[in-house]
Amino acid sequence: MHRAWEETRRFAQALEAKVIVFQCPPSFSENSENVGNMIRFFKYEGGTEFHLAWEPRGGWSDQTIKALCCELGLIHCVDPMEKMPLYGEPQYFRLHGGLRYQHHYSEEELERLQDKVKGKDTYILFNNVNMYHDALTFDRLIKGRANDP
Repeated sequence: MHRAWEETRRFAQALEAKVIVFQCPPSFSENSENVGNMIRFFKYEGGTEFHLAWEPRGGWSDQTIKALCCELGLIHCVDPMEKMPLYGEPQYFRLHGGLRYQHHYSEEELERLQDKVKGKDTYILFNNVNMYHDALTFDRLIKGRANDP
């Protein structure tokens, strides 16, 4: 596990990344073994130059998510169309695009997203088949341009 982390760090440094996201599979659910493994991993690997974002997907309670993020210095990574983060700065959003990643975000949805990031340092990853178009539309909205593609 530590070798994989060192490789991840090396790639992130080469890419001049600011954030490393740890997305857990749904099978990594909340239980004492997984909580202990997270604490051991992040405390052992601590002192990184990156923001570390955690995207839990296995039915974790809000209380445990917030407590772990606070204790371990993690950003709670979420899809802001489903819920808002419980802890951490900057914000890190992954917009998954619904089932099978097919959703095309409307301007109204992206305007709601704009309200969620206003005045906050936020990273946003559009993680859907329409990601390029959705990101361009969001960029246009943020910059206040009327009808660019």
